[in-house]
Amino acid sequence: MRGVWPIAFLGLACLIPGDLGARRIDLQLAEEMALEHDLELRAAKFETRIAAEALAGRLRDFFPSLSVNYRRNRAVARRDIDNGTHSVQLSLSQPVYDGGRTLYAYEVARLDVRMARERASELENNLRFGVRAAYFALLGQFQNLEIDRESLQNARDLWERTRLEYAQGAVTALDYHQVENELRRRELGVEQSTAALQDSLNDFGRMIGLEPDELPELYPLESYEFEQHPVELDSEQLFRLALENRPDIRQARLALMRSRREYLITKYDYLPTIALTGSYGKTGNDWPPTNTEYSFGVNFTFRIFGNTLTTDVTRLHSANETRSGYSQGGQLNVYDNGAWREPHMRNELELMRALETDTQLRRSVESEVRRSLRDYQRYATELEIGDRDLAIQERRFRIDQLRHRRGEIALSEFLERELELRRARTELVALRIEHILRANQLELQLGLPLDSLALMEIRRLNESGAPRRLWRSTDLPEADSPQNPEEIFTELDAPPQTDAEESSR
Repeated sequence: MRGVWPIAFLGLACLIPGDLGARRIDLQLAEEMALEHDLELRAAKFETRIAAEALAGRLRDFFPSLSVNYRRNRAVARRDIDNGTHSVQLSLSQPVYDGGRTLYAYEVARLDVRMARERASELENNLRFGVRAAYFALLGQFQNLEIDRESLQNARDLWERTRLEYAQGAVTALDYHQVENELRRRELGVEQSTAALQDSLNDFGRMIGLEPDELPELYPLESYEFEQHPVELDSEQLFRLALENRPDIRQARLALMRSRREYLITKYDYLPTIALTGSYGKTGNDWPPTNTEYSFGVNFTFRIFGNTLTTDVTRLHSANETRSGYSQGGQLNVYDNGAWREPHMRNELELMRALETDTQLRRSVESEVRRSLRDYQRYATELEIGDRDLAIQERRFRIDQLRHRRGEIALSEFLERELELRRARTELVALRIEHILRANQLELQLGLPLDSLALMEIRRLNESGAPRRLWRSTDLPEADSPQNPEEIFTELDAPPQTDAEESSR
C-alpha cells in the first residue's frame, strides 16, 4: 500500500532567544555530527585499536625471545694480583611446543578485535536510529504545539462568544467561569509545550554536538512523502538474515568461540612447554673479550597438580674446540600454584554461559523477527484506521459545535468532546511518526544498516505540492456522509418516515 502524509514545519524564531544562534540541520547532517561527537562510539573505536595492539603483542609470542647480557667481574686480592673478567653473551629461546596454548591465546586476541568491531558497529547503528527517532520526535512536538495553539484559539473564540452571551444573560455565570478557566488552562498548556520543545531542542543540540550558544533548526522542508514498500522476504529468510547480521548474535557467536579457546588453554595446561635454547658469547680478562663460547640445548617445563618442574640439557662449545661439554639440571617448585584448578573451572563456567546465551539468543531472535515483521505489516492498516477515526471525530465535533450553539448539549460535554478530538489528533501524530520509524526498527532487528531494505522512502514534495499538517486526517468519502454539517441537522430534524414512505423511496 501507499500513503502520503506531509509534515508542515513551524518556524523557530519565536522559540530561539536573541542571544542564541540557530543552525539549520537536516537528518543526514545530524547523524554525521552525532557519530563524530558521541563519546561512547569514539571509546568503542578506541577499544578496537587497543584490541588490535593486543593482537600484535600476541603475535610476538610465536617468535624467539632474544636477550643480551653483559657482566664484569673484578676481584681485589690483598696478597695477590688483582684480576677481572668481561663477559658478553647473546641468548636465544624458541618455543616449539606448548600444547597449542600460544595459538589459542592468539586466536582469543583476534576474536577480541572482531568483537570490538562488532560493538562499535552496533553502537553506530543504534546511534543513527536514536538521532532519527529524536529528529522525528521533534517534528511530533512541533505538530503537537500547533494542535495546542489551535485548541487555544478555539477556546478564545468560545470565550468571546460566552462573554457576549453572559453579558446578555444568555448563559450562567458558572458556564462563563468554566470557559474562562478552560482558556487559562490551554494558555498554560501552550506555554508548557513551548518550554518542552525548547528543552528538546537543547537536548538534541547536545546529542549532535552543537555549541552551547547554538540551537538546531530543523531543515525547512515543507513536507515529506512517505511511500511504504512490502517486505519481499518471508519470516524464515529474515531469520537467517538476522543470524548472519545481528550484532548481538555475532558477538554471542564470537564470545562462544573465545570461551572455547580459553577453556582449551587451561584444559591442556598440563602439557609441557618445549623450547630450543642457544647462546653465543665472548669472555676474557681484557676488553674487548676474545674467547668465544656458544651453546645449544632444549628446555622442558611441566605444570602438574600445582607444581612446576623445569629441566634442561645444554651442550657447550668453544670456538676453537679447545673446550666442550654439556650441562643438565632441573628445578621443582613444590605447589607454587595452589589454585591451579580455579582458572579451568572459571573458564568452564564461562563456556557454559556462552553456550546458553547463544542458544537462548537464537530462539529469542526468531520470535523478535516474526513480531517485528507482523508489526511492520499491520502498522499501515492501523494508521489508516486511526486516520479514518480522526476524520469521523472531526466531523462529529463540527456537529457538536452546532449542537452546543443551539443549546442541545451542555458546555462540559462539548469541552469533553473537544478534548477527545485533541487527544485523537495527538495520537495520530504519534502513530504516523511511529510508522516512519517502524521500517528502521525492522532493519535494526535484522542487524542491517538503516535504510538498507528501502522499505520507507522519504522525499521532498514538489514545490507545487501544498503542505498538510500531520495531524489533519484524510477527508471521508462523499458517499459516507453529507459534506456540510448543516445538512446533517436537516436530516436529524426531519420527522421519521413511515414504512410506506421508505418503501416508495
